[in-house]
Amino acid sequence: MNAYLSLLANADEVQPVNRITTDYHRKDELAHSSIFRNLTKEIFHHLSYKEKTFFCQVLPLPVHWFASQEFIVWEAILNQLNFKYTNEVIGDCRAESEVNLNRIDYSELIQLASEVGVFDMIEGKESFERQGLLS
Repeated sequence: MNAYLSLLANADEVQPVNRITTDYHRKDELAHSSIFRNLTKEIFHHLSYKEKTFFCQVLPLPVHWFASQEFIVWEAILNQLNFKYTNEVIGDCRAESEVNLNRIDYSELIQLASEVGVFDMIEGKESFERQGLLS
């Protein structure tokens, strides 16, 4: 996510006010990331087995949310603009993939999961594999 926000914040083609807003959003995301990382490290070891299992199952899910290409949103925008080839463009893009994991860098999440012991649990490893985040 931060790579995408950095790209927008530094793009000369983007209006200055939007670049500045994006850069502040990026900095805000960095702060949240640090807080989440530290809380996870502190709390995970105190969870019950059932709670750890649930955590392992949901931890990789947001990667797909951020990797979504949001075709529904783009389709709505193109329809509002009365773009003649909306169905063709969106159809071609959907043929590629709704979720593109190559769009984002989730290596810090993998590192965090490893550090706290998510991959020491079969449920954690399987959850990340199911989402296509581990081979």
